[in-house]
Amino acid sequence: MPNTTICTQTTTAEMSTGENATFFEAIAHGRIKYDSGKAATCASYVSSVSCRFSAMVAPSSCSSYFQGTVAPGYSCFLHEECTSGFCYKPSCADDATCCEGTCTTDLISSGGAGPPCMDSGDCNRFSYCDTTQMQPACRARLAEGEPCNSFDSCQNLLMCSESTGPGTCVPDVYAADGQICRAANNYLPCDNLNSYCDEQTSRCTPRHKVGSSCTPIDSYCVPYASCVDGTCVMKSGLGGLCLDSSDCLAGACKDGICAAPPPEPSCYGP
Repeated sequence: MPNTTICTQTTTAEMSTGENATFFEAIAHGRIKYDSGKAATCASYVSSVSCRFSAMVAPSSCSSYFQGTVAPGYSCFLHEECTSGFCYKPSCADDATCCEGTCTTDLISSGGAGPPCMDSGDCNRFSYCDTTQMQPACRARLAEGEPCNSFDSCQNLLMCSESTGPGTCVPDVYAADGQICRAANNYLPCDNLNSYCDEQTSRCTPRHKVGSSCTPIDSYCVPYASCVDGTCVMKSGLGGLCLDSSDCLAGACKDGICAAPPPEPSCYGP
């Protein structure tokens, strides 16, 4: 984001969408416990590091300041509500927001197959969806040296050497600006979050700043800008002018104005 004010405005608008209303209601009902001390430790760490993937070795506090309190066998809407970290929703469509599921014991801790899945979003954060089988199922993320077939199949701080498989789980490796990267299979993703792997040179290249020239083919403007008539132009904040929603930093384009999305109701009711 270009500045703190726009970042705060954009984040606030995004927090009213998706499952966030249900998440906050679950905290209010005690279905999710929030540890403000761990959250503060995590926030302090995040604010101290640079915008580079290699700097994002988050402390345990960043994954444990929310803890589910719902035991296996009881109803749920969110993974975060469950003590096991897994809300099983076998009959829910992918886009169903308020489809009730059941907290399920972590069936994959021993390395076996867990519940069936369509993609890794159906599994808890410690597992991935193994789509190489006739019946895709959640499986525990793989350790270093194990064979892998997808970018999200390895444990934290590891990556699959081939994004489309077969490959091997190896430690995260990133390329600095100017260094060789491999755009075809993303084996060496760029370390700088504001850079991209140039398909022509196969080197990490900083994204184009606001005011820089761009083309429809090479439209790698900074994330808060878009390529308009050959120039990277900053996207509009709420209340700004737009032609379509891609012109907005947050919300949607409505009658030529970037508008905040309407708040979504909680799955637990008003």
